[in-house]
Amino acid sequence: MVFHFFLLPCKAKLMICKASMIVIKAFLMGIKAKLFIVKASLIGFKASLIVVKAKLFVVKASLIVIKTFVIVIKAKLFVIKPFLIVIKTFLFVVKAKLSIVKKPFSAKISIDFHGIYSDKI
Repeated sequence: MVFHFFLLPCKAKLMICKASMIVIKAFLMGIKAKLFIVKASLIGFKASLIVVKAKLFVVKASLIVIKTFVIVIKAKLFVIKPFLIVIKTFLFVVKAKLSIVKKPFSAKISIDFHGIYSDKI
C-alpha cells in the first residue's frame, strides 16, 4: 500500500508531462496551420502573377497585331505611291497633248483685204 502511494505522485507527474506534450503538439499544429496559410497565400500570389503574365502576353500579342497592321498599311502605301506617279505622269502627258491641241485653236484669225480668212500662228 505504501508503494501505491509512492507511485501516485509519479503517475501525476507523468500525466502532467503528457498534458504538456499535448499542449506542445497543439502549439506545433498551430504553427503548421499558419505555415499552410502562408503557403496558400503564396500560391495565390503566384496565381495572380501568372494572371499578370498572361495579361502581359495578351498586350504583347495585341502590340504585334498593331505593328503588323502598320506594316501592311505601309506596304499598301508603298504600292500606291508608284501608282500615283503613273497617274501623275499620265496627267502630265494628257496636259501636254491638250497644250499641243490648243495651239492651232489659239491662232489668231484675221481678215485680208481680199476678204479671205487667213491663220497667223
